[in-house]
Amino acid sequence: MPPSGFNSQQASSIESFLESISELLIQEAQAKGIGPVEALFSECANIAAILNSDHAPYQSNVLSLTREFYGALVACAPASFDDFRRVRNSELRTARRAVLDVHVPETNNAEQGGPANRLPAPSRK
Repeated sequence: MPPSGFNSQQASSIESFLESISELLIQEAQAKGIGPVEALFSECANIAAILNSDHAPYQSNVLSLTREFYGALVACAPASFDDFRRVRNSELRTARRAVLDVHVPETNNAEQGGPANRLPAPSRK
């Protein structure tokens, strides 16, 4: 993360990713003849199964982001795909704001070798 936090271009990239995967989910659901809530539940179950099994580095973070986004959509219980897109667009704005609101706290921990200076151990399953 840049020292000043994330910028608009980076937030747009995440927003674009989430929009893209949700649009593909709509297409899959329509092809299978299932509704938006069923598709979201199914996808969240698939993500949980992957997270509970062996997976490559970086996958857990991307899958967790996806699951969090889909979970927010499920909570709104979109009754139709038009509702899905409306709710999705609202959640995309929320996600974008959340990314832009990430800032590095001002602390002396890095200078003192405190927690801010320690990298987490890589997650490898």
